[in-house]
Amino acid sequence: MDGEGRVRVKVLLGIGADVDITADAPDAELVQRYPADVVAGEAGVEVKDLPGMRLTARVRDDGRLEEFRAVR
Repeated sequence: MDGEGRVRVKVLLGIGADVDITADAPDAELVQRYPADVVAGEAGVEVKDLPGMRLTARVRDDGRLEEFRAVR
């Protein structure tokens, strides 16, 4: 986690209208599912470009992610 409370994540794949996201780390095990249109909209990218993309996100108090940003 960086000084702004952001973590690096990776979009694994798209499943229907959702995408699976995990930490961008070799030992990452937890996968969370998010609406693809929300993630793409926050990151400023097309939904079709999400699989395989690396992003940063802010971690909420409940452990869910928000405020996705594309890593450029």
